[in-house]
Amino acid sequence: RVFLGGYCQGGSMASLVFKDYPHPLGGFLLFSAAMPKSSKINPSQNATPVFWYHGSKDRVVPYNKAESLNRMLINGKRKIFHINLQNGDHKITEEINHKTKIFLERNLIRPRL
Repeated sequence: RVFLGGYCQGGSMASLVFKDYPHPLGGFLLFSAAMPKSSKINPSQNATPVFWYHGSKDRVVPYNKAESLNRMLINGKRKIFHINLQNGDHKITEEINHKTKIFLERNLIRPRL
């Protein structure tokens, strides 16, 4: 399973791939980034689980710029793990690292048969 993600501008570039990629991804992770304005996300990503972190006090990529991403992501059947870190800035903290690990463990490891 392929996971795609990025931080800041790398996250914005990864979101371009995510929204247009024609095959389902194993997961999508976005840290302190905004998805460029677009009309739709490819239906192949409807079930792709998403980890999205953004600090409410981010001065590099203001949180309100990322709110359009939320509107786009809630369409579809995907699981969204959204963290709006109150008073968080444009940094990835140990708390976010821990929550990222949990997201990956839940979505990357396949159940044993």
